[in-house]
This record gives sequence, structure tokens and C-alpha cells, in this order.
Amino acid sequence: MRAEIATPIRLRSYETPTAVEEVDCTIVQAARATSAASTFFKPIVIQGQCFVDGATGYNNPVEEVLDEVQHIWSSDGRRVERFVSIGTGKPVLEPFGQNLKAVAEALVRISTDTERAAERFEKTAVRAYGFSGLYFRFNSHGLEKVGLENYSSLGRIVAATNNYLNENDTRKKLDAFAANIPCT
Repeated sequence: MRAEIATPIRLRSYETPTAVEEVDCTIVQAARATSAASTFFKPIVIQGQCFVDGATGYNNPVEEVLDEVQHIWSSDGRRVERFVSIGTGKPVLEPFGQNLKAVAEALVRISTDTERAAERFEKTAVRAYGFSGLYFRFNSHGLEKVGLENYSSLGRIVAATNNYLNENDTRKKLDAFAANIPCT
């Protein structure tokens, strides 16, 4: 996200039919720009523009991805065959808060929540664009309290991920996803 005007930007490694190339950067610079979470990594300046993490409001950019897909391929009649969204863990349900600090913390949780964007996308875009059976959301539980600062929690992350992948519902979704992949 641009720090100067707080809008998301699409850092592309490809050209699109109508989009203006806004920033010419390396893959390393793009990765740094998308991971510049202010409390962990410094913002990065590319071509005079300052970039910060887009977590607030764009922590799950699924709607931006759909817009990009439509922007690139809608005119040539291509059809979306799969739309995959991978989450970072389902949030626990917590109260809104009784004091200013608790309310502020709740507002941060709400503004960085990836599941609400996924649910909104599934309710609207999936139905509107005929993605029924084509949209797959994978998101584990058990990692709710693991944040960016918990880099030493690799064992917990691996265990929770393996547990999620072995759950019956997850296996069914993975099988459904794999069953529809065209062989080339």
C-alpha cells in the first residue's frame, strides 16, 4: 500500500492490456513492500514512493485479485477454473471491549480480519460470477494467537497445519479441488 495516499497498489511482473505500470520494481522490492508491517519491518521506498503493509483493509486481498483477473482476461472469453484463497488462521470470537484500550484493540482486529473478507467474497462474488465449486478457501484453526512476532513458534505452526490437513472436511475440499484440475 502506498503510505502517501493509503491506497493499494498492484505490483506486477507482467503487463496488462489497459493498466498503467505504476512502479517498476524487483521481486525482492515487491516482497518487502507487501510485508512492511509497521511494527516489524520498515517501510520501503521505491521510485520515490513509500510502501507499507496493506493489512488494514487489505489483509485478504481476494476482491483485488478477482478485479485483476477480470481486468486481464475478461475480454478474451477465458473462464476462471479455480479460485484459491489461503488463510492465516481463523480468529477467535472476542468481546468488543469495555474501555478505550479494548475498543482500540477490537478495531485493529476487525480491520485486519481476513475471514470477513473471505466470507463477503464467497457470499457475493462467488454467486455473482458463477464460482460455485470453483472457489476454495483453506484456513486452519489453532493459530489464532500466533502473530508475526512469534517466529519461534514454527513447531506449533507445523503441528496445527498438519492437523488441519488431516481433518475430514479439509481432505474433502482438497479432493474436490484436485478432482477438477485439468491434466495437460
